[in-house]
Amino acid sequence: MARQDNRLHSEDFRVISGEAENDRRYARSRRRWDYYTRTLVEAASPLHVDIELTNKCDLKCPFCERYAMKRKKGFMSLELFQQIIDECHLIGVDSVKLNLWGESLLHPMIADMISYAKKNSSLILQFNTNANQLNASLSRRFVKDGLDRLTISLDSMNADVYRRLRVGGQLQRVMNNIESLMQIRESCGAIAPHVTIQMIRTKENNDEVCSFTEYWEKRVDRVAVTNICTTLDQNILHYSQREEKKVGRKPCEQLWQRLSVLWDGTVTVCCRDYDGVLQIGSLKENALADLWKCDAIRKLRASHMGCNFGGLVCDKCSKSYVFSSREDPDD
Repeated sequence: MARQDNRLHSEDFRVISGEAENDRRYARSRRRWDYYTRTLVEAASPLHVDIELTNKCDLKCPFCERYAMKRKKGFMSLELFQQIIDECHLIGVDSVKLNLWGESLLHPMIADMISYAKKNSSLILQFNTNANQLNASLSRRFVKDGLDRLTISLDSMNADVYRRLRVGGQLQRVMNNIESLMQIRESCGAIAPHVTIQMIRTKENNDEVCSFTEYWEKRVDRVAVTNICTTLDQNILHYSQREEKKVGRKPCEQLWQRLSVLWDGTVTVCCRDYDGVLQIGSLKENALADLWKCDAIRKLRASHMGCNFGGLVCDKCSKSYVFSSREDPDD
């Protein structure tokens, strides 16, 4: 009987080493995130930056406040994107997410943007998508270029429920796109992107939570069940399954965690600020590092520390409330 060869081949070593390095980077990022979230100490630079490649979307989800957006719609230029990546890398940002109020797969240069970011920075690169536009060509590019993390919003395995929650989407197309991505990743022997399938829990899909989780936990890296949040329109909470009551107020940790850059270079302090009413400047005139420590954001931090939300859109936002459950309203 032939003796089993337990030695690692060079290809195996690269995979294991890459996985360990990814784990170390992510673990360091989480430690920093948890520390500054807990202490509300001002870090030397943002821990994370959201980059809105576009605020256009191919779906019209009824629980999304995007319907109220009044600002102009457009696509971020490659030059502006490169500027943001370069500065994030320079000032020590840990991670970036390539979406805010739109579907990033609609951007015609998304693959080139990801390639640039991976080649020119050490940033953890991720984004959320509804995956209706996630074709095999894009999946191959994402795997080849090393996109770190991808979260796919699916919400339901029932075609009728999906159609009502993700208006304009096609469930079977998304299922096929996810399967294709996982097959491509496996065939390349890759460990990235780390894929999360996300369900936003509503009254329509709450009875699916267990079956949804059981199905996807065998097929992707992680399953996340989250809750609806709102900034201004409390009517959206009609879709929510949450029954916990608001029992207090708290500062929004985002002011100590991140900045968000809209597609035209406008910088706001909040990823839920769909019209940029909390903007603190523009990258056409300011550097991210300066905006992180500007008078406007420090004034907002002081207001939040005292839970003084009067006159701010933050007054109605779910992130400024403590709920009767330990569960974060939009965890």
